[in-house]
Amino acid sequence: MAKANRLTDSQIKTLKYGVPDCAGDDKEWRNDGNGLYIRVRPNGTKSWVLRRKINGVTKKTTIAHYPHVSLRNARLDAAQERIDDKVKAKTTSRGIIAP
Repeated sequence: MAKANRLTDSQIKTLKYGVPDCAGDDKEWRNDGNGLYIRVRPNGTKSWVLRRKINGVTKKTTIAHYPHVSLRNARLDAAQERIDDKVKAKTTSRGIIAP
């Protein structure tokens, strides 16, 4: 995803449940790119979620809640999670059971 379409902190602060943004995201999920989403619940809670496919299965991992984890740190955590997925895939494909 192009850098221009990524979320900003000021956009995240103003997000509300049930109001789709102009980028076409639905009323609950807003895409930041590279599988990182912010999910806005009806009660106003915002959570960072990493969505990706592993072996053809969609996996969702909640990283943290906003504003406890900033946009920058959520991106770093998502990148680390993707690295961990690759390491786990390599070790399991070699017959080594990953922890």
